[in-house]
Formats: sequence, C-alpha cells, structure tokens
Amino acid sequence: RTGGYLSRFMHKLNSTLKLVRWPNLVMTGAGIISIWYFLIYGTHPSNNLEVDFRGIIMLSISIIFIMGAGYIVNDIFDEKIDGINKPANQIIGVHYSIKQGWRAYFILNLFGIAMSIFAAILYRKTSLLLFLPIGVLALFAYSKWLKKRAPWGNLLISVLCALVLWMPAFGEWELVSADNELINKFFIISYHSLEDRLVKRFLKNGMFEGEPARDIYGNFSKTFDLLQSKAIIPD
Repeated sequence: RTGGYLSRFMHKLNSTLKLVRWPNLVMTGAGIISIWYFLIYGTHPSNNLEVDFRGIIMLSISIIFIMGAGYIVNDIFDEKIDGINKPANQIIGVHYSIKQGWRAYFILNLFGIAMSIFAAILYRKTSLLLFLPIGVLALFAYSKWLKKRAPWGNLLISVLCALVLWMPAFGEWELVSADNELINKFFIISYHSLEDRLVKRFLKNGMFEGEPARDIYGNFSKTFDLLQSKAIIPD
C-alpha cells in the first residue's frame, strides 16, 4: 500500500515538473545567478553592491515561480489543441483538470510576486516592483492572444527573455549604467540568448520577412511562412 502511494506521488510529481518545464526553470535560475556572479560580483568589490547573493536567489526564485505559472496558463489555453497534437504528453486535461491548473497558476503567481515584494523592500529596490506583475500580465496576454499573431508573440517573448537576463543589472543599475563595457556585455548576452530567428532577423535589418535565401545552386528559395494560428497536426 505504501508503495502504491509512493508510485502515485512520483507520477504526480513527474507530471507537475513536466507542466512547468523544469529544465527551462533551472536554466533560467542558473543563468540569472551566473550573470550576477561573473559580470557584477566578480568584477566589482562586494562591499559596493546593493544586492547580495541572497537577494539574487530570492529574485531568481520569484522569476521561476512567474515563469512556471506562465507555462501553466499556456497549457490551459492550449488544452484542446494539445489533446489533438500531443495527447501522450498532455498534462492539463489529463493529469490535472483545468480548474486545478488555474489554481496552481494563481498560487505560483502569488508566491512569485510576494517574494519579489519582500526582496524589493528588504533591499530598498521598490522601483523594480512593477517588473514581475507586468511579466505576469504579458505572459497571460501571450498565451491568450498574441501567440496566434506572429510576429508580435515572438517579439513579446523575446523581450521578456531579455528582461530576465537584465534583472541582475537592474538591481545594481547605478553601478552598471556607469560601466559602458558591462552594458555592452549585457546587450551581447541578451542578443545571443534569443532562440527566435524571426526576431534576430528583425533586430538585424528591421524586417520580419528578410531577404530570400539561396539554395546551394544559387536559386532563391522561400524558407518559411508566418503562421497566423497554431498548427494542428493530425496523427
């Protein structure tokens, strides 16, 4: 009987970790901490820093909560489509009901915002209080409307990803803003962190369509079309 309880618990835990895309959350937290450590803490005397290691950990956990909630609300709105496209990997609607998904969404957002408020007050960074609530609203807007409207959904997610990497800099803005080399490093990291080629193309030449690509024979070939809605792929 104990083995049955343990098996169900592990199965539920595995489903929960898949739902919030735990590898992405771990990489995000590690990225924030690494950027703070190598670009800020490692290059400036620690006694001049306004936010210490504990503060960065709190900030990382806050962002992880908000991101996890964002993945949940995305799956809530995609529940029917995911049932067609990837029924074997579907979490919302199979392992968790939509009602349970919404409950988890609000709980994670509440914890994330509460921790960010506590950290902002503790480190006297109340000017940063709006970042995470805006992130919550932006992720909801993306999941509800913008992901079906290329390229605006692409742009929004790219901006949010860049802002996450800039959070250590915002915590030490007086120090960072006075160091042009450090600012340039943050811009470089933000650009290379973008996985969306559409957004990179826009940043490079100001156009979403870009120039037609040539194949190995020198002929022009159209590489892709923008999808205006999420594709439904039959089995």
